[in-house]
Amino acid sequence: MRADQSGQRLAGLRSRLVDLELDGLVVTGPENIRYLSGFSGSLGYLVIGSGTAEILGDSRYWLQMEAEAPAFTLVRSGPSHGLWALVSERLKALHLRRIGFESQQLTVDQHQGLAARCRRS
Repeated sequence: MRADQSGQRLAGLRSRLVDLELDGLVVTGPENIRYLSGFSGSLGYLVIGSGTAEILGDSRYWLQMEAEAPAFTLVRSGPSHGLWALVSERLKALHLRRIGFESQQLTVDQHQGLAARCRRS
């Protein structure tokens, strides 16, 4: 996917975030990740805010993420650092408070774990 095509899709999404009074969105569904970023791998997450678009992944996918998702900033997960922990760290670092998520993709357990991590200081 070209960066300009991804940029157009991000602009539309950001407009919708404003309508919903959300600071950001966590995208976990592979089909939605591909639509927004162009990344076609099987494991990665997006954290999108009004001025930021990040793709989070582990070392198996870094080269592919850089090539396929040029409009996104790659945030690398370390060898002993899980992606969910990284998602919560990025949400805190970006000061995103009201976060949208894909209810059909995120399990109740994942949602509760992410919310608990985000509440911790």
